[in-house]
Amino acid sequence: MYREKGFAITELLPGSLIILIISISALPKFVSAENNARDDEVVSNFHRIQIALERHAVDSGGVLPIFF
Repeated sequence: MYREKGFAITELLPGSLIILIISISALPKFVSAENNARDDEVVSNFHRIQIALERHAVDSGGVLPIFF
């Protein structure tokens, strides 16, 4: 009896559909995680600026810099 090696299209199609459905359902979570990471980076940058301003005020006798 002769057996062909490999998979038939009827065997591959359901598997590829399942992978496609899983990847489509996971995509919004990855986009949301990227946006959250950007937001966290902005908050971190503002915190660093705040610390730098407070250090400057301590070093200069309580005077904050004036920005124009």
